[in-house]
Amino acid sequence: MTSSTSHNTLPRGYQLLWYQIDRVLGRGTFGVTYLATDTNLDRQVAVKEYFPLEFSVRKQDFSVQALNTESEETHLACLQRFLTEARTLAKLNHPNIVRVYNVFESNDTAYMAMEYEQGESLNTLIRGRKLQEETRILKILHPMLDAVEYIHERGFIHRDIKPSNIYIHQNDSPVLLDFGSTRVTPKQDSDTLTQLVSQGYAPHEQYGGGAGRQGQWTDIYALGATFYALVCNRSPVNALERVSAHSSKNKDPLTPASILCAKKYSPKLLNAIDTAMQVIPSDRPESINALRKLFPTLNPTFTDDSSFRQPTSKTSTQSNRPAPIERETFITLRSEIRDYSNTGNSKQRIKNKSSLLNKGTWSFLSVMIASTLAWLWIETPTAIPDETEKEKQTQSILEEPKTNTIKPTTSEAEFAKKPQPNINTNFNDTLTSGEKGPELVLISAQLLRKNASIKNGNSPPTPLPPNVFFLGRYEVSFAEYEQFVNATNRQLPSDSGWGRDRRPVMNVSWHDASAYTQWLSDQTGQHYRLPSEEEWSFAASSGTQTAYWWGDNIGKGKANCSDCGSEWDGNMTAPVGSFKPNFFGLYDTAGNVWEWVQDCSDKTKTYTDDTIAQTEQCNERVFLGGAWNSKASALTSSKRNGDGPELLYRYVGFRVARDI
Repeated sequence: MTSSTSHNTLPRGYQLLWYQIDRVLGRGTFGVTYLATDTNLDRQVAVKEYFPLEFSVRKQDFSVQALNTESEETHLACLQRFLTEARTLAKLNHPNIVRVYNVFESNDTAYMAMEYEQGESLNTLIRGRKLQEETRILKILHPMLDAVEYIHERGFIHRDIKPSNIYIHQNDSPVLLDFGSTRVTPKQDSDTLTQLVSQGYAPHEQYGGGAGRQGQWTDIYALGATFYALVCNRSPVNALERVSAHSSKNKDPLTPASILCAKKYSPKLLNAIDTAMQVIPSDRPESINALRKLFPTLNPTFTDDSSFRQPTSKTSTQSNRPAPIERETFITLRSEIRDYSNTGNSKQRIKNKSSLLNKGTWSFLSVMIASTLAWLWIETPTAIPDETEKEKQTQSILEEPKTNTIKPTTSEAEFAKKPQPNINTNFNDTLTSGEKGPELVLISAQLLRKNASIKNGNSPPTPLPPNVFFLGRYEVSFAEYEQFVNATNRQLPSDSGWGRDRRPVMNVSWHDASAYTQWLSDQTGQHYRLPSEEEWSFAASSGTQTAYWWGDNIGKGKANCSDCGSEWDGNMTAPVGSFKPNFFGLYDTAGNVWEWVQDCSDKTKTYTDDTIAQTEQCNERVFLGGAWNSKASALTSSKRNGDGPELLYRYVGFRVARDI
C-alpha cells in the first residue's frame, strides 16, 4: 500500500507526536501499520494505528470515528482492547517478540510505536517456497517456542499466531508480531463482541465459548498449524470443519503432516506438528515445554532413518495443493454458523453436536453484532446495442478456427492478420471435467469503432488499448469458484449468509484470484489471468469519457451500491447479471463488488517490457469498480483503490481475463 493511493491512511509527512509518517507498511482488518521516523532518536519505527474498516471511518481532519451510532459501542470497546494489547506488549522483553516503544492516543484513536523489523513474513516465504530445509525450519521453530513460552509464563496468551504474524530476519531469526487478540488469562472481556479469527490457524475453541475455554493449548494449536503450513505448503483445514467431523464420528478432513509430508521431513518433526493440532484440547501438549520435547533438537542427524530424505534448496516439496493463503476473517459468530452450514451435510453436522460444542458454546455462537458498514450512493444507462448487432460486429473480427495453444497478449494489428475462432460475442472454454468455465466476451477497439460508426459516424474519444483479449462477462460467481475449490481442496470463502450460486464470490484475496486463473489455464490450455488496470478500465467504461459507462449521472436501478435504487442497496451483493450490461456485454463493472486487477498500486513496480510483473516487492494490488457498500463516486471509471494482496473482504471479488 502506498500513501499516494490510499484514501484511508495518513499522508506522508504527517506528524504524530515526534513520529513522522514515511509510508504505509500494511493494512489489516483492525488497523494500519506505517513506517515512521522517530525525530527525537533519529531511527525508524513501525507505528500501528487502530482503524477497523468494518465499523469505523476516517474524517477529513484524519480523526477516526465510529461509522454510525449503532457501531459506536463496538468501536469504543475494540479501541480499549487495542490499548490493552499495546500495554500488554510493552510489558514484554524478549528477543523474538516485537518491542513496543510507546503507546499514545491521538486523532480520537490509539497508536503503538514499535521496533521496525526488517525481513520477510513467514507467509511470504511459504508462498515462495523459500524455506524447505529442516535445519532452517528448526532454527525458526525453537526461538518461536521460547517466545510463546515467555508470553505464557507472564499470564498471557497470544491468540493470533500465524505465518503473517512472524517476521524472519536474514539470519533466520524469527520475531513474533501482532498480538491482535491478546487477552489476560483467564479474564474475559465480552462475550458479545465480534472476533478476529484466522481460519485454519485458530482452533475450534476460539470460535465461541468465551476466554475461559482458551489457554496455552490455543496457542499450541496455532503453532502446530503454522508449521503445518510451512512443511506441507498448504493451508490447514478450518477447525470448525474438523470439530464437526469429530462430533459426527467422520474422518478428519485434515490430512496429518506425518502422512502428507512423509519422507520429506523427519517423522519426529511431523508427528510433533500433528500432536499440537489435535482437535480436542486435552489431547494437545499441556505446555510449550511439553511440546518442545516432541520436536527434534537443532542440528539433528538422520543417518539412522534410510526412508527419510532431507530436502535441499533444489528439492521440490510441492504438494498438489496451492501454497497456503491465510484467511483472516472478521466474523460475527452467528454468521459463521450460517456460513459453515452451507458447506455441505449441514443438517447432519448441526444435529450431531458433541461435548466439544455444548449448549453454552452454541448459545454463544448464536450471538451476532450488527456492525453496520458505510452504505453510500449511484445512477442511469443509455441505449445498448442488441445482441444480434453485436454478434454481426464480432463475426467481422472473428472468422476462422485457431489452434488450442497459449498465446501472448495480442495487438490489434496482429489480431487482424490471424485466423480466429468462429464464435459469438460470448463463449465458455471447457474444463477437463467437461464443465464450462466462466463466460467470456471479446474486448476489442475495433468493436467500439464499428459501433461508433454505426451510431454517429465518430470513433470513441478515449485512447484505445493496444491489445485484444477476452474478459469475463460476469464477476466470478460462487458456483464457478466452487469448481476450483473442490478440485484443489481449498476452503470455500464465507458468503456472510447472503447465498452462493450466482452471487459474486467474495472474501478472496488477490492471491486467491490469481490461483484461480492459473487453475483455469491448467484446465483449458489457454492463458487466463487477471486483467490489467488499463484493460479493465477500458472494458468497463466501453471507451467512454463519462463518469459511468451509461453517462455522468448515477440514476436509479443501474447498479448495486449504497443508494442506487436496487433491492440490494447497501445490504449485500446482488446475483451477477442483475443489471443491464455495457456495450461489450459486461455486467456489474460498476458496483456489486470491487474487482482485483493485476497491477501494483505503485505503478513503477507493475510493468516491465510491457508485461505485468509478478513482483514480490508489490505490497498492494489494485481493485476497481466500487461495491455494494460504496459511494457513487467510488463507481466511476477513474476511481482507484487497493490493498494488500493477502487481504480479503466481503466487498472485493474479481473477474478473469484470457489472452487470444
